[in-house]
Amino acid sequence: MHCQIRVTTNRGSKVSIIDLNTLLKDISPDFPCGEELNSPIKLVEQAGRCRVVVTGAYHIGVFALSQGIPVICLALSTYFKQKFYGLQELFGDGCVVFRLDKQRIDRDFLKVLSRIWDAAPSLRESLLRSAERQAQRANHAYEAFLTGKTPHDIPVGIATLPVSENWDS
Repeated sequence: MHCQIRVTTNRGSKVSIIDLNTLLKDISPDFPCGEELNSPIKLVEQAGRCRVVVTGAYHIGVFALSQGIPVICLALSTYFKQKFYGLQELFGDGCVVFRLDKQRIDRDFLKVLSRIWDAAPSLRESLLRSAERQAQRANHAYEAFLTGKTPHDIPVGIATLPVSENWDS
């Protein structure tokens, strides 16, 4: 079975279809497409078994990053660029935003994949620490909510996130 990524604009008009089997034939001739991943648990477990995850879906990126797996996020629309840049700010070098409107999938993608693939083992611990910090912040915020504290009682890192300069560009 061939793996394809359908790249669309925010209005849903088809831009192109990327055939991952063709793109990655020299790296992995039997590239798995994920057709057997038919439940959230299976998706989370599979993401944790990968060395690198390539996705255009926000939650798949979260599933991988929270398990210490680096992610290449494929982004075209402003909406997904914002979401993925937010993940990048939370997880650092282990989350790469591949801009389909500025980078060529046939020329630039394999360079990015190769770089992240090689760095994956050294990125694991920092990704896990980032996930742990975020879990602690979420627990703290939830506790503040349950106890009736105001947003001012929540640590600054929870109440506000930095805004990236390049989200819209």
